[in-house]
Amino acid sequence: MEENDPLSRNYMTKFARFMARYPLAPWVAVATGLFLFAISGLRDYWFRYESLGWAYVFGHPALMWKEYFQPESIPYLSQLFLYPWQFKLFGYQPFGFLALSVGMAVIATVISFRTLQKMGVPFVALVIALLFTASALFGIETLSWEPTNGFQNYYVITLMFGTLWSLDTYRRSGRPKILILGLFLYTIALAFSQFRSFLLPIPIILYLLFSKWGKSSTRHLLIVVCTALALGAFAPALVWGRTFSEQGLSAFPVFQIIAAGFGNVGASFAALDQWGPPPALYSILGFSLISGSLIDWWKNRTSKIGSLIGYLALVAIGNALVMQVMVRFTGSEPMVYSNTHRFLTFTTIFTFPLIGLIGQGLFTRRFPKTIQVLFALFLAGLIIMQTFQARLAIAARAQETGQIKQFYVGLKNAVSTLGEGAVLQTIAVAPRFTIDPFTNNQFGRTEYGIAGFYNMNADNLYLTHASAESIEILRERGWGLDKLFVVTFSKQSVNDISASARALMRNGAEFSLTKSPLRTQFDPSVSRAEPLIVTDLNLPAYQPFALSLRAKITPRDAEVKSATVPIWWQPQGSEQWLERWKTELTLPADGIWHSYTVAIMPDEGVEIEALKFGDIREVVELEIDDISARYDSVSVP
Repeated sequence: MEENDPLSRNYMTKFARFMARYPLAPWVAVATGLFLFAISGLRDYWFRYESLGWAYVFGHPALMWKEYFQPESIPYLSQLFLYPWQFKLFGYQPFGFLALSVGMAVIATVISFRTLQKMGVPFVALVIALLFTASALFGIETLSWEPTNGFQNYYVITLMFGTLWSLDTYRRSGRPKILILGLFLYTIALAFSQFRSFLLPIPIILYLLFSKWGKSSTRHLLIVVCTALALGAFAPALVWGRTFSEQGLSAFPVFQIIAAGFGNVGASFAALDQWGPPPALYSILGFSLISGSLIDWWKNRTSKIGSLIGYLALVAIGNALVMQVMVRFTGSEPMVYSNTHRFLTFTTIFTFPLIGLIGQGLFTRRFPKTIQVLFALFLAGLIIMQTFQARLAIAARAQETGQIKQFYVGLKNAVSTLGEGAVLQTIAVAPRFTIDPFTNNQFGRTEYGIAGFYNMNADNLYLTHASAESIEILRERGWGLDKLFVVTFSKQSVNDISASARALMRNGAEFSLTKSPLRTQFDPSVSRAEPLIVTDLNLPAYQPFALSLRAKITPRDAEVKSATVPIWWQPQGSEQWLERWKTELTLPADGIWHSYTVAIMPDEGVEIEALKFGDIREVVELEIDDISARYDSVSVP
């Protein structure tokens, strides 16, 4: 097509107008590409066990109020109003939560960038901040293994920047309705932000301090009002279980909190986790960024850009320090989090535009081109590293939630129904999951998730890992063995072995394990007697049994009067003999055959593959014969 072709000129003109009107458009496209590359690590996405428990709690109003109106649950009361309607809409379809979280992230990103632009952050700084945001903040939290975390963080960010936008608009226009809207958004954010309410006052109050107002009395009044609202939001946390009520100021390691605060500022923009750097390196990076920004602000505090740099630097370090104080209040130690950790969200949202403003200054001031190019390459390297690290983190979390999905879906396929009440005994076998699908959490009992998944009453469901506990519950509830379900689970499959387990408990069984005597004696070269091992047993490992045997100890040293014989059992698929799989039997060294019965309480695996008798340290000869295993029948209603 010729260059003077009218059609070509028309397209070029339209494109030029579009770029003039939307200069951020190509950078938005690049940011979208970074985000799509990050989520390409997503292989499977499902619920973490906590969400399954929430689904059950939020479906039972009486239980919901019982679980959440406790001192230790006060920071989580906002979930009563945020999540029930989401679970009602999406049920056990995690894609809905993912879509809602991504949508909320888009809204939060647009509002935060429009607000920063309105406050005076220039174009180049916005571009840099946008690329950082797409590579880290936007990519990780929306795809967390807990599907509600992303939504919760981003709606709070939306309300926070909505408040800043309203205050900035009121400062310029003086319209009371805008001010009322801003205070309303601020109040809603404090009330419905869980523990994130601690992080909201700093950006709002610092904005009031840094911005120029026509009437200083109005600014002072707003500072008092916003501070009072924040203190009102903090009040319930004073009775938050052991944390706020029992922690004293003397328990706060001030230096550690400050070091961790600066460290988290550094971790928010430097994706170095894959190289395992020491936390001190992050602290140095964070201190360099904040101290350099504050020096720049002090030198240029009369300019708009200088004020913005000072504001963003103080908010970033302020929120990072407050987060560490909160962590200490919960009884944990201050620490530097991974670059992809959700706790850094309220730090990164301010460090990214801060880095953008620093970059803007380097690109617009009269620095040598070489320095500008090197700095641009440095920023590009940071963004690329964060994108790759985000992709790896998403893939790792997706793999873990995929295992949870694999277990629950496999469980439903293996056991289609648990009826109106059940004791579910689970047995982990190799190859094992890398994550425990039954980890307890503060959002109710583990049984809630399974009960919701089977649409049954959680009060009639009991999760156990040993037969003794299962039998005790059956007796307490007056249930028969038909209420017992025994399943094995691994990375490969979930299998229902309830029928064989019930038959063993109902009828009992006895197995003969040896056909001829076994013999070993003390070997001076190794200072022990070689152990006796009986293999290929295939004994049920999900129920206790009585191990019977005849044994004779013949002393080879006149001073030896007795010997201790360790008895080990080994589950199928294992090559080790662990201490928790051992019991001991002390025998007289009199050269006479004696009969013994030992209670074996296996607590792992489906079958016992081998028994080992040894290692004997005394100078004796050991002979064993007539080894048998007896499983007694179980008496239940």
